[in-house]
Amino acid sequence: MTVGMLALGAIASAQTPAQLAQLTKARQSLNQGQYDQAIAAAADARKAPMLAAAADLVLGRAFVERYHASSDSTDLQQAHTLLAAVDPVRLATTDRRDLTIGLGLTVFFEGRPGAAAELLEVALASHIDAAGGDPRARERLFDWWATAVDRAAQLAPDAGRHKYYQRIVEQSEAELARDALSLTAGYWLAAGARGAAELDRAWDAAIAAWIRAKGQANQSARADLDVLVIAAIIPERARALDPRATQALISAMRAEWEQIKSSW
Repeated sequence: MTVGMLALGAIASAQTPAQLAQLTKARQSLNQGQYDQAIAAAADARKAPMLAAAADLVLGRAFVERYHASSDSTDLQQAHTLLAAVDPVRLATTDRRDLTIGLGLTVFFEGRPGAAAELLEVALASHIDAAGGDPRARERLFDWWATAVDRAAQLAPDAGRHKYYQRIVEQSEAELARDALSLTAGYWLAAGARGAAELDRAWDAAIAAWIRAKGQANQSARADLDVLVIAAIIPERARALDPRATQALISAMRAEWEQIKSSW
């Protein structure tokens, strides 16, 4: 080995610990929703060639998440370019799952929810086997998957929508079997049943989800559930029960729902 090659090797070795620290910082910032910091740290980490693939993955994820927050099309274009160029072979197993998530979100925002759902479902399945995984990360992943399936259903012909919502129902049941206190799965079970025109089950599932949510720290899912029940499940269920007395049934069911909310 020549002196020049030895010198280059020493420089690369000296840089690696600093870049590794930056990659760790980038991942932490991404998980905390600090996308600007994640982008800056990952850009530094990618200066080490052996970290380039992992750093580009974090960059891509940060850009697509920042797009979600800001709707800046440049961020989405950056995410697409970075994630499309990442070589999965150069990634660890957990990073490959994160790549699949990043690709799924990018495809979703580019207007292909069906393809996004397929990608995110693979990531969700692999997340089951991830020991010590962050349950909040899984909740977010499941929510993105269900949102993608719901969007794909809305774009499908009326006759084909049922199968999409049945997928949501079945996966929501599996999530609740895994974690009975999952607010996100409770919401999507009710929403999926409503989409599949199983309105009595949607009503019962919504009540059960509201009860399970009592005392939990994250109450945003309860607010979303309230909107789903009042704006969709109640009027649709009332019309299905008796089109001639829809308004009276809506009033009665709203009163019942308010009583449920106040007692739980």
